[in-house]
Amino acid sequence: MYNELLTDVDVIPAQQAGLMDTMKEYLNPSKWMASLDKQKMIEMGVYFGVGVLLGFLMKKYANFLIAAAITVAAVVALHYVGFLDITVHMDRVEAWFGITMPSLQGDLSFHLMEWVKSHVNLVVSFVIGFLIGLKVG
Repeated sequence: MYNELLTDVDVIPAQQAGLMDTMKEYLNPSKWMASLDKQKMIEMGVYFGVGVLLGFLMKKYANFLIAAAITVAAVVALHYVGFLDITVHMDRVEAWFGITMPSLQGDLSFHLMEWVKSHVNLVVSFVIGFLIGLKVG
């Protein structure tokens, strides 16, 4: 009788993983540590250090940064209304620093978000360092 019951039971398919299961899998530290190598850890440390330094300096010199931002905004506004003419010779800048700028097709914010999506670990380490630098400063 027991064997007859086993043959009549339908197999229930496995349920899809829910949002919480997906988040647990994504935020699993052992999975992240397995994907990190020495080069990535060095890059994350550098971004963390730059974030701490930038957060610290931003907190200490906030008045100067606000004055600089207002000055830059005034110059851009004067350029917009036609009072100033600003020309940047990128070929001279590239020659002076010995770099070549890649040509970007499309919006700069799109390329920035694509970089952020592909380098999440660097962005997170920078933001954590920046917040610590703001707190310390």
